[in-house]
Amino acid sequence: MNFYAKIILIILISSIVVALPAVSLAQQGQLLQAEPSKVAMQALGLAKHYYSKGQFEKAAELFMEAYQLDARVEFMFNAARAYQRAIKLKRAKALFNRCVKTKEAPPVVVEKANIYLREIENMEKALHQAKHDGEKEASDAYVI
Repeated sequence: MNFYAKIILIILISSIVVALPAVSLAQQGQLLQAEPSKVAMQALGLAKHYYSKGQFEKAAELFMEAYQLDARVEFMFNAARAYQRAIKLKRAKALFNRCVKTKEAPPVVVEKANIYLREIENMEKALHQAKHDGEKEASDAYVI
């Protein structure tokens, strides 16, 4: 091979080597754009597992992770329900209120969120009443 042919061959090989990582990164970028939904589904699967085992707080965290990856109001609703079952009423109430205020929330989500909000209000009233009754009993017990 003559000198110029070798230079041209080296330039061609170098340009191919330099271009390959760019093509590879472009393909990875496309995959990354598609991945959040798959990752959200994995978090959702784990959340359902923990929910079925009664580990409601862990399930709620995973439902919220799924929501952060794929902002479906249903994921947030499920997190709220799991927090409610874990007796984390403030968190549950805040998330149910967000569900109700979400503009594109399906009507069934809004309806059920409102039902659970009323349920939480009743739970809070019952807990407050039980606390009040317990304090009254305790103070009556010390009266001689």
